[in-house]
Amino acid sequence: MLKIRLLLQALLLSCTAHAIGAPLDAAPYFGDPAMFDAAVSPSGRYVAVLLKSDSGRAVLATISVETMKTTPVAAFSNADVTYARWLSDQRLAIILNNVGQNGAVGGPGVYAVDRDGGALKAVTETVPSTMPFADTSEFYTSDSCNNDGRLTAALGPDEMLINLQFEKQDILGRLNTRSSQKVELFGPFDKTEPLLQRDRTVSWLVDQAGKLRVVYAIRGGRHHTYHLDDAGRWNELTSPALGADDTLLPVLYLNDKLYVTARNGKDETSIYKYDFAAKALSPEPLISTPGYDITGHFVVCQNRIAGYRLQSENTSTIWFDARMKAIQQQVDRLLPNTANRVSRGAASETPYVLIEAESNRVPRAYYLLNTDSGKLTRIGQTAAAIEARDMGQRSWIQYTAPDGFVVSAYLTLPAHAEKKPLPMVVLLASSPWWRVTVDAWNPQVQFLAAQGFAVLQPEPRGTYGYGDRYFKAGWKQWASGVQDDIAAGARWAAAQGYADPKRICVAGSKYGGYAALTALARKPDLFKCAVSWSPIADPKLMAARNWKGMPATPTAVVMDRLVDVEMAPLLSADTRFTRAALLAYGDDDELAPDGFLKQLSGMLKEGNAASEVISYGQPHRQTPMEANRIGFWNRAAAFLTRQIGAPQTGDASAR
Repeated sequence: MLKIRLLLQALLLSCTAHAIGAPLDAAPYFGDPAMFDAAVSPSGRYVAVLLKSDSGRAVLATISVETMKTTPVAAFSNADVTYARWLSDQRLAIILNNVGQNGAVGGPGVYAVDRDGGALKAVTETVPSTMPFADTSEFYTSDSCNNDGRLTAALGPDEMLINLQFEKQDILGRLNTRSSQKVELFGPFDKTEPLLQRDRTVSWLVDQAGKLRVVYAIRGGRHHTYHLDDAGRWNELTSPALGADDTLLPVLYLNDKLYVTARNGKDETSIYKYDFAAKALSPEPLISTPGYDITGHFVVCQNRIAGYRLQSENTSTIWFDARMKAIQQQVDRLLPNTANRVSRGAASETPYVLIEAESNRVPRAYYLLNTDSGKLTRIGQTAAAIEARDMGQRSWIQYTAPDGFVVSAYLTLPAHAEKKPLPMVVLLASSPWWRVTVDAWNPQVQFLAAQGFAVLQPEPRGTYGYGDRYFKAGWKQWASGVQDDIAAGARWAAAQGYADPKRICVAGSKYGGYAALTALARKPDLFKCAVSWSPIADPKLMAARNWKGMPATPTAVVMDRLVDVEMAPLLSADTRFTRAALLAYGDDDELAPDGFLKQLSGMLKEGNAASEVISYGQPHRQTPMEANRIGFWNRAAAFLTRQIGAPQTGDASAR
């Protein structure tokens, strides 16, 4: 059975520091942003913006850069527009998230619409056709479609690439969003026998004409990279074993040149050119970030590489285009306190550029700059009530775990805080390999800092981005080395005088929620409480599925190489909770089987009567989800204040 599933996820949503006491309201931090995305059209004459309407729905509009006139494009009574990208100056592809009129949840689906709001057409079916969706019943359905089909790059003025998912293999397809005509782009073995369970196509690269030229796949326990030459022959370039150090990851095919991410004998990944004749990488990298794995993507304009957006210590763009380099310098002079992402239409006919400006203290704002006149106009922002001067100060730090492993972390201290040990929250990432987003404003961190808490964000062994040794050091270490890294961070902060050693809590969601509760059970002498929302139930659940949090790495290892599947779940008979915890979860949390979180709730309350449990329905729409976020963080702040907000008798901070 053929299914279609989305290739780009919708952009996720992403007050003064005071003495611990009455908690601040979470609404300015966790409310839906008034504007949460923007994209410039190919000609540079229009900007597509996603806005929050008066009804609470997310809607699509366009802005003319010359007149600043805003034109509504797509708004629905029962769906939110959560992502938009230009296919041409006339047409956009959008992602909608739906709640049916009977309250049932449908998955995200792809539509296409003209800039004036006309010619709306469904690209993928998201819910049964008997259920109304987005005020229309028209679907493009040549076959049964999958709810998590993905959206990719534009081709012709009305075309897009789609991932056609069969039961056991994926095929790239090219779709005309007006005629619904679909063309399958077959790879070297797409028409052969069905793949084994672990075999899959990982990625495809097309050339500037939209022709499939490179396929990267896993088959038979090996990575395979194939290239279609000018004679129409598929040639295998590499086939290393899974996890091999010489694995490469194709990232761009342009003008008959292939660019890949690889280690090439080094600890960190870099960008290299691939020599087809020699079947080898270029001797020196095209782009490298010493001390960090290369993370980012190319910026391509008019079939030329204009730059590369990267994230290492800071988010920035390496510009190869002289004009864009000069514009970046112009923008940075105008906005010196933020990391500024500059976008220009791929075939721009105007002097305007779109700017996304953000830092860890400044929520994202969107600007238009006339590069000729120098006029800078703010067109929207995500959190208007937040003042940068009241945000906490973040610092990158390192500390040493008991076995000598050096751990990187970020420490945020409240603005205007007195120089004394503070109550601290150790905030864990929702994935075991995600790095902290350096230049992004984090509402969780800043809300906690505004309450008067120090916030430590450790990046334990196994985090991807600091090189191969750092990443592999965390394999099968969730119950041992990773937990040691978390505890060592709390002890380091106390020893340095940042944290009151008797007022430290640990918090996180998904994997971070699992790790937080594990730390609470294992280190009750160190952590006084925990806050866990939507925790995973058992590491085996992550090993058994193709988890969408997996990093795109050249090693592309299978999950069971990372996860210790023998590690006990939270419901193990050996697990004991003696400290208080706040547990929050939704009725349809996908990483916890039926009944798991209710059992966990009982264990927490049995272990400590001060534990609290919040259960939410998950309606998957903007307004209720906003209410859930605000309500949860207000509850979390009150819980933390009760547990660690006031100095305890005998504490160093009380003497």
